[in-house]
Amino acid sequence: MKGKLKTVFVSLSMAFLFLLACAFPMLGGFNAAAAENDEPTSGHLYYFSDSAESAARCRKFVSDGLINTYTLYYYATGTFADTFRKNFTEGDYSGISNSYVIFEMTSTGFPTETDDGSTTLFTDVLENFFSYLKTNGCKIMFISATDEAHYIHYNDFLDYVDIHVKTDIFFKFITSVLYHATQDCENGGLLWGTTFFLDAGLIDYENLPPLSQSVFGYYFIPYLAGMYQDELNGEPVSLSDFIARKDIKLFCNTTGANYLDLIYRDHYSRTTNTSDLYDAASNAFYCGAGTNWKGEAYTENWLYEMCEMQGMLDNYFPVYFYGSNAYPTEIVPANFCTAGQIDLTAIYTDFISGEDMTPYNNTSGRCVITHSPTQANEESWLINILDYDLDYEWNFFIERIQVIKQTDEPPLNFILDI
Repeated sequence: MKGKLKTVFVSLSMAFLFLLACAFPMLGGFNAAAAENDEPTSGHLYYFSDSAESAARCRKFVSDGLINTYTLYYYATGTFADTFRKNFTEGDYSGISNSYVIFEMTSTGFPTETDDGSTTLFTDVLENFFSYLKTNGCKIMFISATDEAHYIHYNDFLDYVDIHVKTDIFFKFITSVLYHATQDCENGGLLWGTTFFLDAGLIDYENLPPLSQSVFGYYFIPYLAGMYQDELNGEPVSLSDFIARKDIKLFCNTTGANYLDLIYRDHYSRTTNTSDLYDAASNAFYCGAGTNWKGEAYTENWLYEMCEMQGMLDNYFPVYFYGSNAYPTEIVPANFCTAGQIDLTAIYTDFISGEDMTPYNNTSGRCVITHSPTQANEESWLINILDYDLDYEWNFFIERIQVIKQTDEPPLNFILDI
């Protein structure tokens, strides 16, 4: 089914000029080299989006005088990739030229596919589309909520993009948490002797197994497997046994002052059996990690609990919090590190105004200008794993989280019992 298509013309004369531009895209000896250096002159914006705010944003662009006309292709999150692929294959976008193009997948993930050598992948479609746009004099901004690390072997399409905005700040957050937790151990790059205090947004504690089905587990398990890959080359081992063997403890704050030990499934209360919780959680190192995903009331309680746990353990361990931009946090634990996405209004405006986008280049990526919309004070602790000569565990980790799977994907060698 075709997505919602809306075109606005502000004058008959502009409409006439636009039709001429579409009909004769190569007029005047236009070539790809010129497209690299010249700004589009049609005054028209093509906007591909899965955001419900995209229509209002386009109207604002017009009212602010940033563009004359626009064409909006809005596809809902659940159908965006399939609809775009189908429409491109059928030639629905063949008239686009000499225009600014915003292509954003703000909540749509890349489809999970297997590269069997014969399938046309979603990244292939993007490469064909963006190369076509570039050849026809367009400037392209690609905004994606899927971090580039998830398709690191299939990112050729970014060669045709003028600026890539990476809005998957959570990926940057969770990999930074794992990185710093490991560095704090000072154990030759191996995670051990660490207790994690996790919020209920990261752990699906109501289901079994709670860790392997959770957001935290999705990243933590392959990270651990990569780190200890040499040790895991034999028969698969129980995940719970292996974690316990490394003195790693995982606690989820369920409600109030209540905690669930994710390995042994034991329940504790900080207020009614403090000594039991203290004994169960005690370790060489500690790390708190949470989000704002469970709402303001739960978040405030979790932050309060982190303050209390720091006091109970007499240890000002780092507390990492994702979503700090959603609402102000009144409770702030010691050693508090935050992450959240900043508003993109300025980058939209600068792009379609033809401004120099080079100042936005603040992180690594294949595109010549790659931008991560995080607050300046957060960059001191957030890492981008693509900035590093990837160590063994990161290489394995990246292979396991690819959206495009290989037929010979490396095994985890874990029995996922938790």
